[in-house]
Amino acid sequence: MKKTLVVTLTGAILLSTAFSLENAEAATTKKLDEKSKIALAYFTKDIGTYSFTRKEVVTGKFVTYGPTGISKHYSKNFDVFNSGKIEGAPKNMRFYSTKISKGNFATIIGVSDSTIVIGGTQSLIDYKTLVKGGKKYSMKNYLKYQSSKDFKTIVKKMRIVKSPY
Repeated sequence: MKKTLVVTLTGAILLSTAFSLENAEAATTKKLDEKSKIALAYFTKDIGTYSFTRKEVVTGKFVTYGPTGISKHYSKNFDVFNSGKIEGAPKNMRFYSTKISKGNFATIIGVSDSTIVIGGTQSLIDYKTLVKGGKKYSMKNYLKYQSSKDFKTIVKKMRIVKSPY
């Protein structure tokens, strides 16, 4: 009986600690502004498949791939725009696209307080299709990059504009 009580108390302490850490992480991500949440997407390992790489955004030197071949673009700013709602997405998730596309598809970056979703599309898609063809990450895994020089540079360069034009 005594051992069971100790195990139960230990389990309760572990559950309580995990719950407290989860709440603390959620509180931390809620304090981030939209630009910061979008900037964290540029620290995911697969961002270069769907958008420009972190290095391209930081340096302002972008390589695009289109029907006419490879082009180079230079910009001191990095513009993204709200791409609207995506059917089936969590209510608290907002979606953005880059003003300049990396390829012959639109980059989609979805952010919420807990999740980053990145993908690319040539047509309207629903959330399930976006996640299936793209990547989904936990926001908490990327919070450690907030103090990096690249993160601060991306946030400073990023502008959320009203339209892609």
